[in-house]
Amino acid sequence: MPYTYKITVHTANVKDAGTDADIYISIYGSKNSLLKQKLHDSNDKDDFEADDVNKISLQSPYDLGDIEKITIWHDNSGEKPGWYLNYVQIETPNGLSIKFRADRWLAEDEDDGKLCITLYPPVNTISANNEAIRYITLKFGSLQNSSTV
Repeated sequence: MPYTYKITVHTANVKDAGTDADIYISIYGSKNSLLKQKLHDSNDKDDFEADDVNKISLQSPYDLGDIEKITIWHDNSGEKPGWYLNYVQIETPNGLSIKFRADRWLAEDEDDGKLCITLYPPVNTISANNEAIRYITLKFGSLQNSSTV
């Protein structure tokens, strides 16, 4: 029995936010992963343009379990490949909906020049078995003139 994951992708409403490039996603779950899936909205002739909300269904032969992260990217193809991704939302087969906020450019000539981003669920996402999952982000760096006692 295939498992259907409903993907919603919102391209931001900023100048030149849309892309002509091909968009890909990998979804990583606690049980399985769905890797390098090309996204295409069959109901939208020119998908992933500024302020578009594109809806795509992906089939997996396996239950992915709780969604732990996604990686989304484009292949930098087309006349205007730069893309401003607002968010990706995934609805799992059991009805759980998780929004992954990006709010950034994926473009060689914008921001940090990256075409790929890995996103994590927000804090306190509810898992498939109704348990709260808490995600924390740790950032390590150096503090100038710091010391320990």
